[in-house]
Amino acid sequence: MAVYDPDTTDPTFRCEENPTQDDWVVGAASSIGMSRTENEDACWADPARGFAVADGIGGNPGGRLAATTAIESFAASLEPQSSMGDALTAAAGAYKDVLAARDAAGLHRAGTTFVAMTATKLATCTVVWCGDSRLYRFRDGGFELMTVDHSVANELHADSGLTASSPVLDGVPMGALTRYLGVDGGFEPDIRVLIPQAGDRYLLCSDGVHGQLSARVMGDVLASSTCLGAAKALVGLADLAGGRDNATAVVAEALG
Repeated sequence: MAVYDPDTTDPTFRCEENPTQDDWVVGAASSIGMSRTENEDACWADPARGFAVADGIGGNPGGRLAATTAIESFAASLEPQSSMGDALTAAAGAYKDVLAARDAAGLHRAGTTFVAMTATKLATCTVVWCGDSRLYRFRDGGFELMTVDHSVANELHADSGLTASSPVLDGVPMGALTRYLGVDGGFEPDIRVLIPQAGDRYLLCSDGVHGQLSARVMGDVLASSTCLGAAKALVGLADLAGGRDNATAVVAEALG
């Protein structure tokens, strides 16, 4: 299991040289950014089991605690060739563990976004997410967002067709999250099933990446480097674009 530790001096970790099976190759990187004093992102990459990114909320120790707890809990629970039910069980366990960690630390608020994808051999893969950490797919030159942010903007658009430019929404915090791990009231993830093809590349990232870079830039990076090189380039470009937040990227390629 490879779990990113924001205390390490090297902000990257790699799984490319010694994959545990021949189905996936993966690289990951994370940066504190140019404006933050602490990295509250966390991530996990295991070619045999899956990949995940969590982005702690709040700009305080509670965010980092929530993100790290979610990643460690999910990674410890997921087995190779996991089913949709296994992935949901692992994610629900991560939700419960975040609440427990929050309460044990005596924190009023500790939450994290979360996105994960199981690794299987060119068969059904499960994506589960909460919040605005995202998963993209690069296939045959096309770059596509495979998740939908849980935000006020998206909820309003789904319910009423209103967009952020609607005058009636002036002053509404459109980017505010409507779901994340750490909120009381129950676990409400979204789930999607994907069937990877050989050569597909999947990008899991925090909003420190997708909030700073265009889809075109991200797609070009995925097309032009190794998995590890792409992950490092994405967080580096996010920093160059302003680095307003922690930036984390996991890039996984399905092999034949």
